Amino acid sequence: MIRAFINFDGRCNEAICFYESVFEVKNKRVMYLKDTPSDLSETIANVTENFVVHAAMDICGTEVWLGDTPNGITPGDMVTLGVGFATVEEVEETFNKLKEGGEVFMELAPQFYSKMFGCVQDKFGVIWHIICE
Repeated sequence: MIRAFINFDGRCNEAICFYESVFEVKNKRVMYLKDTPSDLSETIANVTENFVVHAAMDICGTEVWLGDTPNGITPGDMVTLGVGFATVEEVEETFNKLKEGGEVFMELAPQFYSKMFGCVQDKFGVIWHIICE
């Protein structure tokens, strides 16, 4: 399943509240930087305690992912794609194909929220979040 991932420049929490009221969202999950392992907090500088590492909410029957990015955004170019796989092997195979001619933003590695996760921009400029669910 492919999911839209909307990136924000420190305003994700505000956007979540807004979308909640607009779409009457009842099912959401939010992970803040302040709730993550301390080593992750140290790698992302100059952020607030309300920095959203990852959020998911059901908007009109589709799960949408949201999060803040420390890399900044350009309004209008904030949407990336997320793909979940059942196995680490599927994640690795897909990630390795997407990175050919592209740019790796986050190397594949186990995370506290997943057995394997990575972020890559393919050779066409599309950014993909690849995760083992």
